[in-house]
Amino acid sequence: MTTADPSNPLQAPTASVPNLPPLPTTLLAQPRGMPLGAGMQWVSTGWEMFKAAPGPWVGIFLVYIIVTGVVSLLPFLNILNVVLYPILTAGLVAACEAQRTGSAPAVEHLMVGFRTDAANLALVGVFYLIGVLLVIVVVGGGGLAAMLPFILAASVGGDQFTMTPAIVGIIAICVVLLFGLTMPLAFTMAWAPALVSVHRMAPFAAMKWSLAAAVRNWLTLLVFAFIAVVLMLVAMIPLGLGLLVWAPVMIIATWASYREVFVA
Repeated sequence: MTTADPSNPLQAPTASVPNLPPLPTTLLAQPRGMPLGAGMQWVSTGWEMFKAAPGPWVGIFLVYIIVTGVVSLLPFLNILNVVLYPILTAGLVAACEAQRTGSAPAVEHLMVGFRTDAANLALVGVFYLIGVLLVIVVVGGGGLAAMLPFILAASVGGDQFTMTPAIVGIIAICVVLLFGLTMPLAFTMAWAPALVSVHRMAPFAAMKWSLAAAVRNWLTLLVFAFIAVVLMLVAMIPLGLGLLVWAPVMIIATWASYREVFVA
């Protein structure tokens, strides 16, 4: 039987896991700064925990896809997925915590977020949505205002509107600004659901903490994202079936990153 390594608080469960106490949920005074190679360890943790319970994790992922897919098909209501995301993510965190403390992950864990702190978790999604809409309005409005003189000049002169180098440059700048401003918003969502569901942190405070931790670890997260993309491309080779493994592994890896960055 494999011997547990007490120096690795994120290792996959072994036969002795039911006898281990739950991991502490005490937040650090400040988020940890992680080494560049931490992402590989998170992925390794994800793989080991997935191997220990592949069936339940595939089931959890499929139900997650079905729920979000159905909501996406609803006219005018598909935007609700933004609000559902932190609630369902809290359920994924609950599944990881259950497996780590000796229980089996189950589809029922996806509902945990609806039963505990659903309102605060939904607010995380609402705040994120407001931020995205503000970015789109500001950048889009600014881009339109910058292009307006060129559009008016073509209209007054009776010329057909064409994509001049100046307009192409304005569009390129808008795209860069959209990316540059939405990335920090994505960072606010990275760990906020776990902070709200596990530590009962207020939604806006959790988003600020998530952003602060991501900024501190931006290079580590960049390496982590690169590893995730490479693994995703490999997973798509066998008709995309590998995504049934890749997605749960990355879900657990993200939970592992939360534990190492925030938990004492």
